[in-house]
Amino acid sequence: MTIDRNVNSEPTVTDSDFFDLTSPPLRRAPRVRIKSPRVLDGEVVEVHIGPTVFEAVARDLRDGDLSSQIHWSTTGVSLVDKDFGGSLGVGAKLEVTLPPGEQTVTARVKDSDGMIGLDSVAVAVCPPVIEKLESDTEEDETGSGGGG
Repeated sequence: MTIDRNVNSEPTVTDSDFFDLTSPPLRRAPRVRIKSPRVLDGEVVEVHIGPTVFEAVARDLRDGDLSSQIHWSTTGVSLVDKDFGGSLGVGAKLEVTLPPGEQTVTARVKDSDGMIGLDSVAVAVCPPVIEKLESDTEEDETGSGGGG
């Protein structure tokens, strides 16, 4: 910072003394937020076996919208394959069928500066629940097939 002093004047400070125009702008990692399935912090999402839709947004101060570049992956323990994990695909929205078990699904994106942003959701994939219809139970008990 430069301060000029004259005998007859007040000290003066210039704008360039406050802003270092030669330093690079502040770098921040892109922000990623999983929108679907929606969860509160620390909660586990329970889904049944079958297609599950994952959707996220990714934004960066310098690069703008990076949602189409989101890389989806999963890690965890499957009831079928023991250790399960790997890439699920790329994009803002993805529909996948996960094996039964507990896993963590991560949305990850890298900006042009190489900074990485991510968000994760814990997922418990449950086998489908099969319920016997009440009308089938009544019919079995009476032995009538409706031929009365």
